[in-house]
Amino acid sequence: MAPRCATPCSTSCPSCARRCAPLFEADMANWELAPDGARSFNAWARTSPHVVYFSVGTLATEAGAWCCNGTDRAIAPVQTSNYQYARADMIPYFKTYAGEWIVPSMRQHGMGGYTQGAPGRVRVDSSWFANDGVVNTASMRAPNGHPVRDYDGTAIKGSWNFLGNYPGYDHFDILNWPNKGPSADPVYERISDILFAL
Repeated sequence: MAPRCATPCSTSCPSCARRCAPLFEADMANWELAPDGARSFNAWARTSPHVVYFSVGTLATEAGAWCCNGTDRAIAPVQTSNYQYARADMIPYFKTYAGEWIVPSMRQHGMGGYTQGAPGRVRVDSSWFANDGVVNTASMRAPNGHPVRDYDGTAIKGSWNFLGNYPGYDHFDILNWPNKGPSADPVYERISDILFAL
């Protein structure tokens, strides 16, 4: 058996260097925020059996419609129900990336329409279309491959306790950033009540 390294990813250890090569070759934030990098990160950053984890999902897109939904028609005047589009109250900067296409580039899919299925890569399908302008809603439940459950009033250690999706909240609304969107105060009051009851 090979000796264990003092650090999880050491460049001086040939075994670690091969295993962690993508971590050393990439900007860490860009790598970890992309599906393939998140898969590598989640493989070694495991859920502790001694910690109570909570997660919430935010959703600031809607399925496309020919008319009369809450999306921003200036960004996406023509829509199809196969994709997601930015809500009108989403922070303006996020709107350009959240929908079917990155605006103004009509040749590159935004989060609301991006798929990826190349061999060896993380499969990204339509279940990833719903998003908050920055992160897809499906990924907010828990790190992929980690234990997760819907919170039922009892918090369980060693598992992500998912508190549900909050429709209408974009990535900054949940932080209570000044915006037209909803206040996150009720979300944090609920979480505080849960934490104080532990």
